[in-house]
Amino acid sequence: MIVRHEINEQEMIDIFDQFASSIIDGYPCEELTEYLHEAVQKLAVDQTAIMPRSDFTYIVEDFIDSFTFDDENGGYIFKYKDTCLDMEFYGHTKVIRTEVVL
Repeated sequence: MIVRHEINEQEMIDIFDQFASSIIDGYPCEELTEYLHEAVQKLAVDQTAIMPRSDFTYIVEDFIDSFTFDDENGGYIFKYKDTCLDMEFYGHTKVIRTEVVL
């Protein structure tokens, strides 16, 4: 079974901003920041975010890979650990769709 979750968009952007500012030396320019926020917003509500391959694509992938979801109760844990960075956040999600995979 596949369960999909919806996260509050602003909450996800806030986590992303903390994550990105911790791993990017000098946060990106306003235009790039807006572009990354749009991608994260789409992912928060289970939409596909199409991004060209770049270093920033890998940052978004690392960000998304840091989430673990509670499919029964709705919720998430965001954990990112690196040599000099340790981040952990918890929050609620809304289960928006389930699919049975045969």
